Amino acid sequence: MEAAKELLRTAVRTFFSHPKQILIIDAILLHSVLQMDDLNLLLQSQPKDIRALLNPLRNARLIATGARAEQKVTGARPSSREYYYCPFHAAIDAIKYKIAKLRKKVEALYQQDENTKRKDWRCPRCKAEYEELDILDKVNEDGFYCDRCGATLVQNEQAARTNMDRSNHEKIRKLNDQLKKFDAMILKIDRQDIPENDFQSAWDRRKYVPRPHGSGRQDTAETQYMTLNRPGLNVKKHGQPELVKSENLTVNLTTSEDQEREEAERRETRRKQLAQQNQLPDWITNTLHNNSNASASDLGEGGAVANGAAMAPSDDSGADDMDNEDEGDFEDVEVEAPAPVAGLKREHSVAFQDDSDDNEDFEDAV
Repeated sequence: MEAAKELLRTAVRTFFSHPKQILIIDAILLHSVLQMDDLNLLLQSQPKDIRALLNPLRNARLIATGARAEQKVTGARPSSREYYYCPFHAAIDAIKYKIAKLRKKVEALYQQDENTKRKDWRCPRCKAEYEELDILDKVNEDGFYCDRCGATLVQNEQAARTNMDRSNHEKIRKLNDQLKKFDAMILKIDRQDIPENDFQSAWDRRKYVPRPHGSGRQDTAETQYMTLNRPGLNVKKHGQPELVKSENLTVNLTTSEDQEREEAERRETRRKQLAQQNQLPDWITNTLHNNSNASASDLGEGGAVANGAAMAPSDDSGADDMDNEDEGDFEDVEVEAPAPVAGLKREHSVAFQDDSDDNEDFEDAV
């Protein structure tokens, strides 16, 4: 892991010129993960300026981001906080690619085009140039000859000097000298087994950035925020499928009879729920029950009177006496009628009396 950190520090000092970008990489490698508030405190810069420095590092794949759901100790709503860390494997691959691309680009700057390339042999008379493969069959006593004018060909010194300059160019040599350190570190890393520094691994090795003294104690990010304890909430997988625990796997085998029984149970449960929802409220049920009890009690008293009168000892007066007694009993029952019924009877009698008075007035007028 130390070899990977050394390669990252060397790469950021070689390919990035801003001093604060170097400080960002050093701080992240020291604290393992850092949040924007931590970088703001360490660099003494505004978040807008820090993001402008972080974007080139992210594009170069030297740093990556991870999010965690956290909540303030004061009880505010939980929010997703973004942290920065260095993924070792991705950063090493990016540095290898950048070095190879740089070498290829520098060599292409000094590589001549096939149309402008100077050939190995030339004719001193007609100035024609030839490749060695083109003049292998054009040989005489003096050497190779020109097929245009027949003059003896001479070696092109300009082409030899150009090839020598191209292979031993000062800038290419200087680039190779500068990249020797990278070659040695990459070779050392390839011989080792560098562990992957994903977000969860970096979070486990984090070191908090101390805050300035406030209310008599040293505030840190740990005392300002607390992590929400939800399994799997803060685990971020990059390009990997989510794993399924074997103890959570179950196999259920059902038949058509089981399905029919379950369907019948669901229908019965739903019927009971609907019946319970359609029941009248308690206050309506109690009111109807009290009214029915009151009516039954009133009718019971009247019935008792009627029964008492009916069960009285009978004389020898015959059926007429029984009819008179029954009529008297009916009158008693009507007297003992409930209050609402008596009220209706009074209204009916008053209305009948008014109609009789109107008829009498009409007869008087006639």
